[in-house]
Amino acid sequence: MNDFMNLSSKEIEKLSIIEKCLNDKDINMLKKLAVSKGGLILNHCRHKGWLLLTCGVDALGENIANEECAYLQKHEEYNQVYLDAIRTSSRFPSTMQKEQRGYYQQLLCRIIVNILIENPSFQYFQGFHDVCLTVLLAVSETHALGVCDHLAKTAFRSFLEEPLDNAMEKLELILKIVREIDIEVYEFFETHSSKAEFAVSWILTWYAHVMRDNEQLFRLYDYFLASDEHMPIYVAAAIVLWRRSEILNPQYDYGRVHQKLSTFPKHFPIEAIINDAQDLYESYPPIIFASSVNRMLFNINHYASAFKPLMRFMFGVMESFSAVFAVQERHFNYANLYYQTIHIVTSKSEKNPTITKEKSRVIHTKSNEVNNLAKHKFSTSESKYPLKTMATTENLAPAPA
Repeated sequence: MNDFMNLSSKEIEKLSIIEKCLNDKDINMLKKLAVSKGGLILNHCRHKGWLLLTCGVDALGENIANEECAYLQKHEEYNQVYLDAIRTSSRFPSTMQKEQRGYYQQLLCRIIVNILIENPSFQYFQGFHDVCLTVLLAVSETHALGVCDHLAKTAFRSFLEEPLDNAMEKLELILKIVREIDIEVYEFFETHSSKAEFAVSWILTWYAHVMRDNEQLFRLYDYFLASDEHMPIYVAAAIVLWRRSEILNPQYDYGRVHQKLSTFPKHFPIEAIINDAQDLYESYPPIIFASSVNRMLFNINHYASAFKPLMRFMFGVMESFSAVFAVQERHFNYANLYYQTIHIVTSKSEKNPTITKEKSRVIHTKSNEVNNLAKHKFSTSESKYPLKTMATTENLAPAPA
């Protein structure tokens, strides 16, 4: 109830729209709302919303609270998962009772080990427990397993199979994005042979290991669950660019910069970072970093689309001029034939007195027919391409698509 009391009128209005989407199971609209400012706003909406965004309209919850724990404890990774779960005490709200916190930690163990048992190829990595705890704190225990299982098989699959190799590949992409915007920041990391190692925990845990404000973390997960799988990388690039002044501070050596970046400030402009990340994604999509050929094709398409209206106009003008010049050329050909005929008649009359007036009249008659034909041809074509309106856009011939 207190959560509702702290909401603005716009947020309350948005909540009603979110509720309608959840009832209608409108996933496309729900994604737009999750990406937009404020995300899904409350855990009350994330309870169903995250399950719908990850598992689809036919998803069902599964309560594992009363599940037999003996067979889970036999799993080879159980002890490590249990130790990591115990270390999560600082992640829980300060108002949560110790007994309830212990209950959630047991649930966290069950969720993770269940996923590992069902997917034998997965290797647990420290940090995945931060992801699962974030989900558990945001949604109910009946929906947490479904959401976490889906994330394990999609966004975190590569990390659960080969965590370090795939994480390093993601880190390289962060600096490639930064290079497009700020070459000075990029060169700082290049000078120190850095591969953005400070961002390993960002990517492996979707920032759950470094952000201590759960509300901001939930907001970030709203965005990730409704967006392309590369968005955590673009958020990382946006954060690096946002902290430019610290990175380029002449009083800081690389070790100090690394330490600064590894620690998130208390007041974090989450909405501004999300907006910047979205802009980066739209301007520099992942495909252009896959190869130089893809980059070239992207640039061609990008600039072609930017100049498409101008190109359509130019094609229209060129086609209109070509049509008019073709008509005029036909007219001049007929006219030239006419004057050549007159020249022949005149010259022959002067040079050959045997040409009688009757023969000359016949030749003039034929030349007049040619002249009339030329006028007819030109006037017919002129009605199709009116010269006086040729340069107006309304009369341009259609340009190629």
